[in-house]
Amino acid sequence: MGRSTPTFRAFTKEWSSECLKMMRVLPEKERSALKNLLDVVSSRSDAGSLVPSPLPSETALILMVIHLKAELNDLKTAIDKGGG
Repeated sequence: MGRSTPTFRAFTKEWSSECLKMMRVLPEKERSALKNLLDVVSSRSDAGSLVPSPLPSETALILMVIHLKAELNDLKTAIDKGGG
């Protein structure tokens, strides 16, 4: 029996493709940031698949926020260790 809804992995491929269209008009710094965040979502699609969500984009955005928060935590730790 087939799936009636696409997998989160399939959603991320399609969503990334749509976002890449938008990237053409963004400044280089923002294109790079968006590409990085899309890569994060793709690399964590197994985690995203565990969340039953009627809007897979919400799950993708949550994965992006988690990644950004982890990066902020790393920066804070580095600053604290540096005494600044």
